[in-house]
Amino acid sequence: MSITTTFNPYIYQFFSEQTKNTILLNNLSKDKRNLDSSVNLSSDELSDSEKQDISDLQTADRKIRAHELAHISVGGRFAGGVSYEYQTGPDNKQYAIGGEVPISIVTGKTPDETIGNMTQVIAAALAPADPSAADKSVASTASSYMQKAISDKYKNNNKVLNETSVNKFIPVYA
Repeated sequence: MSITTTFNPYIYQFFSEQTKNTILLNNLSKDKRNLDSSVNLSSDELSDSEKQDISDLQTADRKIRAHELAHISVGGRFAGGVSYEYQTGPDNKQYAIGGEVPISIVTGKTPDETIGNMTQVIAAALAPADPSAADKSVASTASSYMQKAISDKYKNNNKVLNETSVNKFIPVYA
């Protein structure tokens, strides 16, 4: 099950973690070059209000990029590519004012595999210092899948235990 449809996990499954991180860093470098190459207005041409707007946009941009990078760094193969929403500031530079990293919820072939997958999905969703409502929703969905896998695992374990202990007397001393 995929939470968003903006990412095709098929493409990234063939990349190593190092390659994915390289792609991410290249994209961040391109974003920085785009910011640096924008038309710069001198601070003398900006009002105090515009300077404050720029400062606020820069702060938001840094927080958003750090937030999305946290998802990617923990998400591994379950995290897709980052996409940003931009706003042009009074200095004609583009600042990130929103972003998203799709996180795929992939169940495993066994309960143990599903538990491992969901553990990483939950960690990725809650990786930022300030998880959003959408982040918490992804973690909650993954937690539901994990609980079902845990339940299935113990049902299977109890079934095996019952089958092996049928008609066997096991003394218990208190």
